[in-house]
Formats: sequence, C-alpha cells, structure tokens
Amino acid sequence: MNTNERPLVDWAALLVSIACVALIGAGAHGATREWLAVVFALTVPGWIVVSRLGLADPAVEATLAVAMSITIGTAVSMAAFWAHVFNPTALAAALAGASALLLARRKWRARRGAPIATAA
Repeated sequence: MNTNERPLVDWAALLVSIACVALIGAGAHGATREWLAVVFALTVPGWIVVSRLGLADPAVEATLAVAMSITIGTAVSMAAFWAHVFNPTALAAALAGASALLLARRKWRARRGAPIATAA
C-alpha cells in the first residue's frame, strides 16, 4: 500500500506539523501546545518514513510509525546534544517544520500525478 491509499493520514500529519510550528512560533504555552507536540513527536516523523514502505496492514503501519518516530526524535536529540546545541523547543519546531515540508511536497507531487516511490 502506498501513501495515496491513506491520504487522510497524510493530511492529518501535515495539519499537526503546521499547528505545532505555528504554536511554537507564536510563543504559545500550555496544555494545547504540549499535547500537540507529544502527538506530533510520537506519530508524524515515523509516518513519513513508514508510509513509504507500502505495508498492507494499517496496525503494523501505526505501530512502526510510533517506533520510528521515537527513534528519529531520539537520534535528532542526541545529535543536537553532542553538538552542544540542544534546545528542545527549537528541535521540535525544526522537526515539525521539516516534516511539514516533506508532507506538503508529497501531497503536491501526488496531486500533480508524479510517481511516489515506495519500497515495495
């Protein structure tokens, strides 16, 4: 299965990414931003990778998306920590911004009819 078969998940991930960037950029604080950041960190980065695998089972995709999101978040955080530039808010904004750009590019290419590569 490719991402064209789950367009609502892509749109939801794009919306969460944009909202996360907007709230961080606006300097918002509170439960809404924190919960949105948690939802983003646990789902979106992994979905970008896992949706390319062409898996047929949505439960497997969801499980792998969470695992991959945790892995990506940990790797980015460790790299920033080792480089002595660790700032959780800036990292969340950067990761959400990069995710939004990747998802927007994917949706734009899908709309144009350009082929979307999958691993299968």
